[in-house]
Amino acid sequence: MIINITIIKEEYVMQNKRFLAAFLVATMVIGSSLTAFAEGPVTSGGTEGEGSPEGHVNKHIISVTLPTINEGATPFAYTMDPERLVNETNAAKYAEGSIFTDDAKANGVYFTTATNKYDDKSIELKAVSQSSADVKLIVEVETEASTNDIPLVDEAPALSGDNAVTDPQLYLALKVADTTKAVKSDEKVTFETTIAGKDANFQTEVESGNYVYKAKTGDDITWNEATIQMSGVVSKASAEGLTAPTLKVTWKYEDPAAGPQVSMTSAGLITMSGLTAADNYVSLKLTYEGTEYDLGSNKNVSWSVTEWSQENGGSMTCQLNDAWLALFPSKTITATLNTTSGAKTATVTFPGE
Repeated sequence: MIINITIIKEEYVMQNKRFLAAFLVATMVIGSSLTAFAEGPVTSGGTEGEGSPEGHVNKHIISVTLPTINEGATPFAYTMDPERLVNETNAAKYAEGSIFTDDAKANGVYFTTATNKYDDKSIELKAVSQSSADVKLIVEVETEASTNDIPLVDEAPALSGDNAVTDPQLYLALKVADTTKAVKSDEKVTFETTIAGKDANFQTEVESGNYVYKAKTGDDITWNEATIQMSGVVSKASAEGLTAPTLKVTWKYEDPAAGPQVSMTSAGLITMSGLTAADNYVSLKLTYEGTEYDLGSNKNVSWSVTEWSQENGGSMTCQLNDAWLALFPSKTITATLNTTSGAKTATVTFPGE
């Protein structure tokens, strides 16, 4: 019995020793913490964070599908029939089943619109812009005249009544979007129209880890367009020996936001921007009632060139004074900025008095 009691006491002592050792370790840790706190609170700190760009997506998308003409096709080729021979012969010269519209028969000018189908208006050519921003469509028409060509006139000749035209006259007109102008025999006629962009048709996507601005797809996605169409009227007159002028129509588009720009307000402030050392200011002209004025030497304007230099370009303004503005009510005025590479125009119709 005495031996057993001794063993129990030894085990109890060993357990107490282990507990005491653990207690001492804990006390030392707590003591160290208390010592750290005893040094005072932390009142400052800091870290670093390196910045990185998420990326960039170009949302200025310019893409235009211009009219394409199939090889051998001539949509603006026409036949003039001042003696209305098609009517008199019931189109006997043409393939059986050929169809001439009533307008074609009346106006005496025939454009082919489909196989064996004819109208006084050509088919419509379309320029379609799949762009997020506006684009400018520029169309030009001119004639390749010969000495025996029928005279071209500025308005359709009357075909009946007391004012019916009896001498040979041909009226050809080009319509671009909503604007119609007569074709001239001695000058190039120019059209400029804006095809509005459709930013809502685009969305930002990720391709190969990069952001891209892509056009949406689907049957509900539509785009803006501009149409180009020719029409004609010829007077009822003998046309023996007369020939019809050949037409040349060209088209192109420009990004209005690219390169130098010019704008004009109804207050007469003309702003020129985007000028560079390589494409810089040459002159500024104003067209009023058919006469062109050089504003660079005009005394009735005020210039501001603090943000422009001959070496680097930049932007500048030209303010027309009251002497000019007094002439403009209800007038359409064009400002032309001539630069090293070409010309840009701005046209404003001023309000009436």
